[in-house]
Amino acid sequence: MIDPQGQASKWIKNMDTEDSVASKGRERKRDLVVVKPSERSWAIRFQHCIPLGLPLLLEGVGEELDPILEPLLERQTVRRAAGLSLEFGDTILDYSNEFSFYMTTKLASPHYLPEVSGKVALINFGITLEGLKEQLMELVVQGENAALDEARQGLIIATYENKRAQREIE
Repeated sequence: MIDPQGQASKWIKNMDTEDSVASKGRERKRDLVVVKPSERSWAIRFQHCIPLGLPLLLEGVGEELDPILEPLLERQTVRRAAGLSLEFGDTILDYSNEFSFYMTTKLASPHYLPEVSGKVALINFGITLEGLKEQLMELVVQGENAALDEARQGLIIATYENKRAQREIE
């Protein structure tokens, strides 16, 4: 994710630290692990998260990615008797299907190699002038007239629900 202002990181941290429903119907907390490439033991944190299915956020990547991430980006999993395995560096790890991996960069317009761009989905979280105006207007309305903002949020939700119901009926 292209994230010059840090909004994507904030969104991911809010999204993956909320209570989520596990496959057996029980609620559990999925603690997001945040790693930076400048840390000494970042690869060990990956080795911990992949088998346990913990979400991992790699913040502050540059234009070149470490080659150790190649099997993970290409999802080079191998089916074994115990389940899926992934070769990560020199070790072979059990791979959990619940594992989710996010990367963010502070670069405003990074130029990744075509090989990297084909393996990942690039999402630009850069702020445009119009988007900034809308965010500021929303903050002003929230501060000055909270009831009006709640009514607006309710109308937005109702509009999306009506569109979804219309598609189902059609």
